[in-house]
Amino acid sequence: RSWWKALMVTAIREADTCNEAMRIGNEQGEKRGEESMAMLGRQLLEENRIDELMKSYDNVEYRNKLMDQYGIK
Repeated sequence: RSWWKALMVTAIREADTCNEAMRIGNEQGEKRGEESMAMLGRQLLEENRIDELMKSYDNVEYRNKLMDQYGIK
């Protein structure tokens, strides 16, 4: 039975490591998204494209199109 306990402890540790890696990945992805949106917002404001900026907040496809146009990702 001790081998079973050791196996379960190992499985729990591996699950914890996986969960931590996923948490870190999610945080990094969120940060990149925020940085991309800030870059797009800054660019559109510099060009006085306020309507497009507002639309980009509500429309993901439009936002992605603008980011592609500006080479943001």
